[in-house]
Amino acid sequence: MPDKYINATKLIERLKCEKRREVAEAASNPFSTGPAPEIRISQIYDGVVSVLEKEPAANVVPRPAPKWPICQNCGRPMVYCGEENTDGVVWKRYSCKDCYNQFCARRVMAGEETWPK
Repeated sequence: MPDKYINATKLIERLKCEKRREVAEAASNPFSTGPAPEIRISQIYDGVVSVLEKEPAANVVPRPAPKWPICQNCGRPMVYCGEENTDGVVWKRYSCKDCYNQFCARRVMAGEETWPK
């Protein structure tokens, strides 16, 4: 899973290379509108690089996925609504209180705890 990690030092180097490439392309373009857009892009790259260089760690780890489902309509966490027993299989039911999406259920696996005790 190393591709799931963002290496901030590699990102800094990439932004510095992009900045140099943008400046070189702008200098060689005879139809350039002037230095204002290139200066603005350069300032943006400098700002992003300075923020990343102040970060305490070189590697930024993504947050782990939550154990509850996320609504496919609005992207917010869904709310637990109870359990349903169908032919001996227990399903946890969830619904979204923001967009009222109520079509989510998860099967309770063996040894898994049910919702709050």
